[in-house]
Amino acid sequence: AVVSTQSTGAEDSEEKVVFAMPKSIRPKKVEPAVEMNALQEEDLKPSKSSSKSKSNNKKKRSAIEELIAENEAGKKQKKKKDSWLAKGIVVKIIAKDLGKEFYKSKGLIEDVFDTYGAKVKVIKTGKRVKLDQSHLETVIPQVGRKIMILNGAYEGSQAILDKLNVEHFTVNVTISSGICKGRTVPDIPYEDVSKLYTND
Repeated sequence: AVVSTQSTGAEDSEEKVVFAMPKSIRPKKVEPAVEMNALQEEDLKPSKSSSKSKSNNKKKRSAIEELIAENEAGKKQKKKKDSWLAKGIVVKIIAKDLGKEFYKSKGLIEDVFDTYGAKVKVIKTGKRVKLDQSHLETVIPQVGRKIMILNGAYEGSQAILDKLNVEHFTVNVTISSGICKGRTVPDIPYEDVSKLYTND
C-alpha cells in the first residue's frame, strides 16, 4: 500500500493519512471445496478387483456373442436342400400303391440311405418298409410338442412347437437344443419341420 501525508496549513496542524490500494491487487475468489478424510478418498478410488472382473465378464460375453454371430452368419448362408429326411422323426406314408396297410399310416424313420431313401417302421403295426421321400410327408404335432427342423438355417435343431400359422402353412418354434437354445424362430414352412418321435 502507498501511504501519503497532506498538511492543511497553520490553523489546522492535523495531518490526514490516505491509504491508496493498487487497483491490480484484488482478493482471489475462493472455490468451494469439500475436505475428505483418508477413508473417503479410498472409497472414491476404483477397485482393481472389480474392474478386472468387469473386464473379464465383458471378454466372456463378447466371445460368446462373436460365436453366436458367426454361427448365425453361417446359417444365413446355408441353402435349402432337396432332401429333408432325418432319423428319429415321425412321417406319414402317402403312397397309395402300398395298400391300406401302409397308406396314411404314421411311421418312424429308423435310417436314411442314398440321401432320398428311408427305412420306416409303422408305429401301429411295427412293420418296416423302405420308401423314397416322395412317398412320405412331414407330420405337424400339437402345440407344445417336440419337433425337428429339417431344412433351412436351423437344420438338425430340436425345437418346441409354439404356434401354427394355418393361413400361411408355417409354424413358430423355440429352439430347445444347441447354441441357439431359447431362440424363437417364426414362419418355418410345414415341410421343413416334423414331429420328433417319443415313447409317450
